[in-house]
Parts: sequence; structure tokens; C-alpha cells
Amino acid sequence: MLDVLCQTTFLSTLLLFWLCMYHGLRQNERKLLIFYVPKVLLTVGPLWFMSIVLGTWQHLTQVEDPTFSYKVDTEDYHILKVTFSFFLIVYLTYLVYLILRAYTDLRSMPFFDARLKFLTLLMCIVLGLSSSLFLVNYGIGSLEQVFISQLNTTYASSAPFMTCYGLLNFYLYTMAYVYSPTQKNVFGKLIR
Repeated sequence: MLDVLCQTTFLSTLLLFWLCMYHGLRQNERKLLIFYVPKVLLTVGPLWFMSIVLGTWQHLTQVEDPTFSYKVDTEDYHILKVTFSFFLIVYLTYLVYLILRAYTDLRSMPFFDARLKFLTLLMCIVLGLSSSLFLVNYGIGSLEQVFISQLNTTYASSAPFMTCYGLLNFYLYTMAYVYSPTQKNVFGKLIR
């Protein structure tokens, strides 16, 4: 349970970061109730909750009833799967909307344009490599039948584990470096 909770929280925080970055490039005031709470409650929060439910549902049900199989009792499983898919589509639609809006509003501003291109390029690299790692580990058929309940976090060797978490840590370190404050003088004043 702790493994599912930590992984889901980390990935949900990354999804929230992407929403906040693309929306925050255009908006200077980021009040908690207006800027962050709608993103958490309407997009990332339901994804986090459904991931926790899907990640623990099968294991808890099998502890109560060892003969249980989600392949036999599919009604509840399909309801969870459809609900998760709905919230994922809402998130992706909102993210694409924010990306398109950021590109249309900020393409004429040179500094913001460079940040936007860097953020989008790095996000596409992380999503592409993560998707290819998922497909190599679980195959394309895992999305049709198994979805999340059979996705183990055990690895055959240390290479897939290091690749997955090394990629995410590289992304976080790169973003921390790029958005860290500078010590250079800008217009005669020291920025801290």
C-alpha cells in the first residue's frame, strides 16, 4: 500500500507541476483558491484517488476472498477503469488546452518562448521514454485487459528500475536547475 501511495503521489505531483507550469507562464497571480485548488480537485486529485483505488483494490479483495479474480468479477473493475479513463481524458484535454493557449499567448515574448519550448521538449522526452518503457515492460495488450491491477512494481533486473527512476530524477534535477535563481546582475540589480 505504501509503495502504491508513494508512486501515485509522485506521479500526480508531476502531473500537477505540468498543469501549473503551463498555466503559470501566462498568469502572474497564483492564489491558492483560484490557481491551485481547481487543478487539484478537478484534474489531478481524482486521478490520484482512482490510482490508489485501482492499485489496492485487487490486493485487498484477494485478501478477503482468495478465490477472487478481477477477470471473473469484471463489473466493478470496469466501472473503476472507465472512471479512471474519464479523469485521464479530462486531464489530457486540459493540459493540451493550456499548452495551446501558452503557445498562442507567449510566442512573441523571447524569454517566455524559450522557457515554453524547453519545458515542452523535456516533457515530450519524458513522456516518450516513459511510454516506451511501459510498453517494453508490459506490452501493448496490458492496456486492454490488465490495465493497472496487474502492473507489478517488481523488476526483472535493476536496469528497468534505474532507467525509470533515473529518467524522472533527471527531469526533476534539470527543471530545478533551469528554474533556480540566478546570481547575475540584471539591469544593475542583483537577483536573489
